[in-house]
Amino acid sequence: MVAETGASQASKADRIASATRQAITEKMDQDPALYRQFSELLQETIRAYRDRRLSERDYLSKVMDPAGKVALRDRGQDVPQVIWGNDHAQAVFGILEERLCGNHGIQVDREEVAAMALARARSRR
Repeated sequence: MVAETGASQASKADRIASATRQAITEKMDQDPALYRQFSELLQETIRAYRDRRLSERDYLSKVMDPAGKVALRDRGQDVPQVIWGNDHAQAVFGILEERLCGNHGIQVDREEVAAMALARARSRR
């Protein structure tokens, strides 16, 4: 879409945002914490453009970031090494971390949360 000729940068960004939003919706059940994060990032980018805080070029550039992350399922953050390469454990980790390590959680150590996620992922096999 980016290489398409004849369309404005904002139009390209809108099309990418729409496709990204659809992918997020389709994948939300796989990893709710991760895809909710992508959705919020995308919404903030769209809001910034509509509020005229971003130029068309910056809008296009910023909308491509969550689009690429959704395509690659890139968490954009470090996850404990014990769950690297295990998509299911990372999904469970995202949900648990949000509840146990966040502002509303009981402040459990991330490594302990990763161990719980890994145990859950292994029990599903």
